[in-house]
Amino acid sequence: MTTLRPSAVEVDKRLEEAVESTRLELAQHRWHWTRDETNPDRVSIREYARAVGRSQTTVADIVNAYTEWSVRGAPDTEFGDYQARAKLRGDTLTAAEAVAKARGVTLDSARRHHTDEVRQVKAVAQERAERKGTTVEAEVASVADMRERVRQSGRNREAERKASHSLRYIEAEGKVAVAMRNLRAVLADTEGVEFTAEERELLSAAFGQLRAVLNLLDMRIIGTANIDWDAEVAKLDGAS
Repeated sequence: MTTLRPSAVEVDKRLEEAVESTRLELAQHRWHWTRDETNPDRVSIREYARAVGRSQTTVADIVNAYTEWSVRGAPDTEFGDYQARAKLRGDTLTAAEAVAKARGVTLDSARRHHTDEVRQVKAVAQERAERKGTTVEAEVASVADMRERVRQSGRNREAERKASHSLRYIEAEGKVAVAMRNLRAVLADTEGVEFTAEERELLSAAFGQLRAVLNLLDMRIIGTANIDWDAEVAKLDGAS
């Protein structure tokens, strides 16, 4: 296996540090013109956002991150985590922190590069918490750690063969949890809504397709024999 040249590693590190430095300079600039009490010309975050053509939330997040960062006197290399923490909320932040810890990466890296994993870890932890009567905070670390252990074990072929069923289970559990969350949101969003006849017909057809998928999944999990899976999937594709 070819290894990356040390010179290329150094360039990558230098460029990454430059990006981090620029981001910190931008944060300091926005903080100076909105929150710095020594600046008599400072304006509200709303006015600043309007003037530079950015959303109020975007400006507020980076200003809040800089405020927290400066209070704690953290080094430049940690600012990304402060900004990530300012952008994330609630269970999403909890899940991102768990993923970052399990993978050994920064919170900012988890937020930017492992979005799907964060979403699935959050959904699984929420479902487990509801089933067991616990909290997301109590469940999220074990979910993230288990996923990482399986991912690490899959790095060599023999371990991957032995852990394949666990990996498939984790992936399936995560996707099912996300689907359940979405369907529960639909249930809540449609309460009291008077749909037209055409809309009811379209939704009913979609629900029928969903039930068909669930039936197939049920048969696959319990091990029903003599099923032509290709034909059954083709029927679903033809009905969509």
